Amino acid sequence: RDRIVVRLVLETLAFAAAAVLGTLVFFLHPLSVAVIALAIASIDGGIFLLMYLWAVPLDAVAFICLAMSIGLSVDYVVHVAHAFEHEEGTPEQRIKAALHGIGWSVLKGGGSTFLGVVALAGADSEIFRTFFKMLFSTVLLGLLAGLVLFPACVIFVGKWITPKLLEKTPAGVAQADAVAKPAGGGGGPP
Repeated sequence: RDRIVVRLVLETLAFAAAAVLGTLVFFLHPLSVAVIALAIASIDGGIFLLMYLWAVPLDAVAFICLAMSIGLSVDYVVHVAHAFEHEEGTPEQRIKAALHGIGWSVLKGGGSTFLGVVALAGADSEIFRTFFKMLFSTVLLGLLAGLVLFPACVIFVGKWITPKLLEKTPAGVAQADAVAKPAGGGGGPP
């Protein structure tokens, strides 16, 4: 029975990770997605380690939390990856600008999630305490992956991740000019 549960958990985590990573390939550079995959694996590995240290059994509650952890934890990393891809310069300059632009928001997102589950820590029910332990682990490890692991990795591989710069087309400029002009043309040349 234990082998069946372990197999079910591992298959579910693998399919969830594949679905997330398969979706990300459409939006991010494949090398960014590879670093995100490393982050997901490290987060899940860390969660399993904390489950062992906290003596959390691999039961239905832990299984649900592990499945949720893929979606929760990848969020922190993806925001930083997306910001990195939209910056110019050396990898060091790009990650610094990305963290300056989005890092505080990612940290506030993790903090608000933590505040949302902290009341479960003192619950009488073991189920709620397990839920807290799992989500606390997910938030903590997700923040570390997004704000420390991903930046450290892209400093080394970021030179192969081309920036996605916002392109300004003549039609886009013309539309912006038309919106800025008052009705009736404003008396100036077209």
